[in-house]
Amino acid sequence: RQIFFRQLNRLFCRSLLLTETQVRLLHCDRSGAYKTTSVNIHDDPCTFVRLVLGLSSQHEATLGLDSTVQWTIKDGVKVAGTITTVNESGKRIKYQLRMDEPHIVCRVVRSRGTVCWRARDKAGKHIILKDAWRIDEQVPEYVFLERAKGVAGVTQMFAYEDDRAQTKRLRPECFDFKANEFHNRTMSRVMMACYGSSLDRFTSQRQAIVALRDAIKGHWNLLKAGIMHRDVSMDNILFGDDDSNEGPGGILIDLDMAMVVDGPTAGLLTEYRVGTHLYQSVSVLRHSDQSTRIAPHPRDYLDDLESFLYVLCHLIYGFEGVYLPHPNAFRGLALLAQWEQDRLSSTYSKANFLDETALNTRSIPPFWSSACVELCDSFRKFILPLSDAKTDIRDMRDPKKRQKLLENLYDELDGHYAAVISMFDDAIAGLDRPGGDAPRETEPQINSSPEQETPSAHRSTSTSDTDGSRKRKSSDSEDGSPSTKRHRSVDSVSP
Repeated sequence: RQIFFRQLNRLFCRSLLLTETQVRLLHCDRSGAYKTTSVNIHDDPCTFVRLVLGLSSQHEATLGLDSTVQWTIKDGVKVAGTITTVNESGKRIKYQLRMDEPHIVCRVVRSRGTVCWRARDKAGKHIILKDAWRIDEQVPEYVFLERAKGVAGVTQMFAYEDDRAQTKRLRPECFDFKANEFHNRTMSRVMMACYGSSLDRFTSQRQAIVALRDAIKGHWNLLKAGIMHRDVSMDNILFGDDDSNEGPGGILIDLDMAMVVDGPTAGLLTEYRVGTHLYQSVSVLRHSDQSTRIAPHPRDYLDDLESFLYVLCHLIYGFEGVYLPHPNAFRGLALLAQWEQDRLSSTYSKANFLDETALNTRSIPPFWSSACVELCDSFRKFILPLSDAKTDIRDMRDPKKRQKLLENLYDELDGHYAAVISMFDDAIAGLDRPGGDAPRETEPQINSSPEQETPSAHRSTSTSDTDGSRKRKSSDSEDGSPSTKRHRSVDSVSP
């Protein structure tokens, strides 16, 4: 693990498992690991010597390193670096890596293995080069980014380079490629515009609320372009260009899990484990219910809108101030902690949260002004009838009636987005008033321990998912595992 996390241009890693008499070659890559059969080093010393020589090679590609990334090392420390890829014209070009800021790396080996390189072009403009490994069934991110060119509020791509490597090419011909646990992954590199930091690095209430509003606008624009994001989260919202006051204050990024759509819904039943429990809608969480009492339903834009609500909740329940995460926000019975639990617990907790008569503000840090708290409450009340409507529709037996009611619900698509954006506009106007961003008066705490209860659980949802299964599929070891993406599977690593 540490080899992949410290050597960011590592494509694969090989080593020997050695005993007094036997040796096996161990190979690790983004599809997992495999071991060769044992070789007796006394009966077959030539093979043993060949293995040692191969692992001692001075050729970077033989050792599993991506040679398009080169480092300048001084006194054992990387002081400079370059990365080579194709530009907008398809010409290979070398960019200088930025050494003043850490690069971003996924902390899971068997996964997409995302690495975001920070670089600059000859003019000094900052860019991002994103390396990722996708499974064969997954549509490449650059397909969505190509379609999203010119869409306001969404990350912009300059160029891409596909099929840089495949894990099946790193295995011997005798390998069992039909094994259930093996999923071939293809590496691509995408060059994109560089934006500000992620939403959790806000410097003021206003900056956070504006960024979230503009990300919702970006999501709306993306849907108009025929793309549904499906992975709305804190990490996937960045602040706009720090060097410019023009353009959106928030940018929606990471289209790895997106889907091409022709309307308000995905149209087809697809993998619902995309995203994490913390941000998933009640409907998405309930999709895993195997009970015959509810009808399956494709993911739609309302699920993503609900995810934006939970991002807002993460902000106001999870932070005590600028750069100050709440120490107990994800402990015990705290609201956010419950949303990270198994599907059943997360579903019940979110359904109860939506159904409360009034927002429980005691557990919201006083740093957040009344304008922000009222925004959260208004957004919550807006989502409740939509969530309930989808639940009621899915409980119906007549498929034609279900479809008709869903079409009626989707007829209000533009109105839904406009209503949510209007709520954010009102909150921003409130923050702009003199004293509008002032902290609220501290309310009496009923229980300040990490085990504090969330609002009373007086509402249940019709779900029979009692096993809380977390069995991962090939694409969600990083991409969609229930509770690994809350700033834990993606870290910044210095060169």
